[in-house]
Amino acid sequence: MVDANAIILGRERLSNCSDKFVSVSEVIDEVSSDAEIEDHLQTQVMKGANRRLLPFLEYAHVEQWIDFASLEIDANILNWFRPRTGRAVYLPPAEEAAISALKRGLGALKTNLA
Repeated sequence: MVDANAIILGRERLSNCSDKFVSVSEVIDEVSSDAEIEDHLQTQVMKGANRRLLPFLEYAHVEQWIDFASLEIDANILNWFRPRTGRAVYLPPAEEAAISALKRGLGALKTNLA
């Protein structure tokens, strides 16, 4: 496959690259499910179809886990901790909800890391 940016910048002539392009219909014929499409795209990235995109994908993956930790783990720990330290009103149902949400988040984290 050819990097479209290389063609735009004039590094390769379009007439020399026409046999290297893969049409969408060819890709869809090769794969049938969303999981297979994702695997195919990841394979193409890993093969070097677009090596400049790989660092951004890794960065996005790290950002996804940071967001998960701050929204699912940190927030529920604070909701559980603040009433215990006297910084919020203690309500047993709210504490139980925070604990169950924290357990759900940690369970999801354990599933993905295992």
